[in-house]
Order: sequence, then structure tokens, then C-alpha cells
Amino acid sequence: MTINGKVYESSRTEEIVLSGDPVVILSAPLKANNGIYPVGLLVTENADGVLVPLVKATGAALGTGNGSLTAFSGTLASFPVEPGSIGITAGAETFREVSPGVLAGSAGGSGKIGHIDGKWSITCAAAPANGVAITGGYITAIDGVLTETVDTALQASGNIVHFGQVRKDALKIGIANPAQPDAAMIKAMIRRRIYAR
Repeated sequence: MTINGKVYESSRTEEIVLSGDPVVILSAPLKANNGIYPVGLLVTENADGVLVPLVKATGAALGTGNGSLTAFSGTLASFPVEPGSIGITAGAETFREVSPGVLAGSAGGSGKIGHIDGKWSITCAAAPANGVAITGGYITAIDGVLTETVDTALQASGNIVHFGQVRKDALKIGIANPAQPDAAMIKAMIRRRIYAR
């Protein structure tokens, strides 16, 4: 008789949750067959309503200047977008979110970002030169921190800290080469009422 299966190590909630303060732990569906999610992984609920690893995009190609166009638009590769995290560079002008969904350029340009659908648009104060890359950086929405290691080929759901304190040293971004969150991500977590200590 042949038995097909996988062996994996399960982690416990105590490895990520700090005691003393209340926490809200929710069970949520995970993207199937998406690898092994480690304990402490920051996750985003995608458009399909399942949790996926949070994405930190830097230098994402969004377009190219031609010397005459001042308006550019598109859809980010990953979304929903964490409010306040988007930055777009178009030549000498940098755009930042100054109020929910509103982008302002450093040279007087303007723009918009759709947090839910990832749609963005900018109008530059001056046309970026021919061949100049329009690039962006952002993080996807922080919806929780995984409390256990989960093999998504074997499990359809996992538990996440949705509110409360978590161990900062156990937090991870990404599954292939996990990294620690930077200060901006820790600040975004606080806005979501997840406190890294």
C-alpha cells in the first residue's frame, strides 16, 4: 500500500502572541497550494477573499515617459494597497499620498490611488523625459499576522492575529526569503491595531 502525504512542523500561537493584553485571533481562508506560510507572516486579504503573503513592492515599473505626456495611469500588480504606503516617481517628481486616495507631486502634480483595486493615476507638473521610467513602491494591506506555520497544500485556513500585541522579532514579510518589517510597516501595523513589541 502506498501512502502519499507531506510532513510539516506546526508552530503554536504562543510563539507570536504576547501575553498580558487581549488579542483577537481569527480563522481565515488561505490561498491554496501557495507554499508554506511561516508563523509571524504578515498577510493580506486579496480580491478573492483569501489570505496571501503581504507584498512590499519597490521600484515597480509603472510606465515610461516620452517627453510630451504628463498623465499616466494603470493598476498595481498587487492590491489592496495599505493606505499611506504608495510612492510614485516620475522623473524629478515624486508623488505621495497626502489624504486618503489623493496623491500630491513634489513639483505640483496631482494623482489618485484606489486602495481596494490598485488603480492609480498621476498628472505630472512637467512631462518626464523620453525613456524615463515611472516607478512605484507600496505595500499591500496588512490584514493580520499568522499565528502558526501552515502548508497551504494541506490546510485551507489559518489563524491570524487581527488585533493585539505580537512579537516583533518573529514577524516576517515573504515566504521565499522572509525579511523583517521596516519602521514604516510597524507604523502601518499600529494603524491596524496590531502592536509589535
